[in-house]
Amino acid sequence: MKNVPKFNDGRLHEVEDLPAPEIEYPFADSPTPDVTTKLYRRRYLVQRARYAPKIANRTGGAPDADPSDATAYLVEETKRPEPISRTHAQVWRTFCKIPGAQVIPASKFFSPPSLHDVFIASTAWAVSFLPGTAHIFTSRKTVSSLGDIVLGNTTVAVAAEAFGTLPATTVTFTDSGDHISSFFLNAAAGTAQFFLASNLTDLTSVTVTTPPGSITISWVGLIKSISTAAANVIISGGAGLNGSVTFTAAKASVNDTQTPEAAAYVRAISATGHGGVAGDRVALWNGDSLVAIAIVLSVTTDSFVVPAFEGALAANDLIITSCGFSSDAASAWDLRPRTVSGRRTQRYYLPGVTGQPATAADIPLETPETDAQAFLAAILASTPFIVDSTEDLRPWLGPILVYEFSEIQMADVLLAITP
Repeated sequence: MKNVPKFNDGRLHEVEDLPAPEIEYPFADSPTPDVTTKLYRRRYLVQRARYAPKIANRTGGAPDADPSDATAYLVEETKRPEPISRTHAQVWRTFCKIPGAQVIPASKFFSPPSLHDVFIASTAWAVSFLPGTAHIFTSRKTVSSLGDIVLGNTTVAVAAEAFGTLPATTVTFTDSGDHISSFFLNAAAGTAQFFLASNLTDLTSVTVTTPPGSITISWVGLIKSISTAAANVIISGGAGLNGSVTFTAAKASVNDTQTPEAAAYVRAISATGHGGVAGDRVALWNGDSLVAIAIVLSVTTDSFVVPAFEGALAANDLIITSCGFSSDAASAWDLRPRTVSGRRTQRYYLPGVTGQPATAADIPLETPETDAQAFLAAILASTPFIVDSTEDLRPWLGPILVYEFSEIQMADVLLAITP
């Protein structure tokens, strides 16, 4: 045995004895190779009378770092020092870097939550699951107008589109400097804004927007007066300082006393390059709110016809702003349980070093996705993996904790059926 070193007149009570510890890389051969995480042991010679274990004396916060490597932490040490003389003993201390997350490929038998009679929609898509079939509606197209309601062979006259059409009536604005600007209510936003900004020089700024069936003018400055002889137009707002005014075409009205057969009650919808074909299902939106799902009866290049008795399509003041199509051939899915690809993920935590969670109680457990609505939203959001099951948190090495959970590949969950 090598000679016991001197301890500097008693003030230094332990010294490192081995110059180069043997290093292990526990994840070097894992599916996600990691040669950063390493663990190793160092031997220390200590004065028996003054020795106190470092881990036992730690009352919280980060564990001690390796004196020669600040990124490795003391995670284990000898419980009982081994005597080597009457006054000295040896102890072993294990240091380790914190592992990164380990991802292990896996497969899993998975049973999707019941999706029958489930329907949800978002700003970009809609999806419906009926017994035995599924329909996913994407690629929304803008609806430019709604045609007349057709009752059998009789067309009921509609004075304007369902959301109204502004007339070619002049409207006049006067600013605080008595400057005047006039333009037609049905002018394009850019045209109206050019006339206002060019003529009303006392205004700091003016903005014009033209959503379907309306025009809105906002300004910074003082508008003294607004005048128009428009009929069947609703005016919201008015003159004043830093204000806005909106002109909205009145809703169309239908007056007809016929009672047609339900099957003959249809409505035409115009949408340039809609892409639908007869027999498709079509989802109809008002803004980002889903109005109805209907069956396409017939199509032309830029319009299609649906039964107006389905859902709210019979309402005379219905507003539809966009549509999306789906077919049985393209959107039929097998919802039976199956073995799907997945992965096991292990995450590592060291209280006092990795931030929250500071203790095991702080670690947020991930919840399996069993709610049909949330599960369906994850599919449509193109989430690659979703949590299916979780395991208990457990110690990995000393104070380092590992949390392991299962995930499934969402692309495998809904299996398309080839027609």
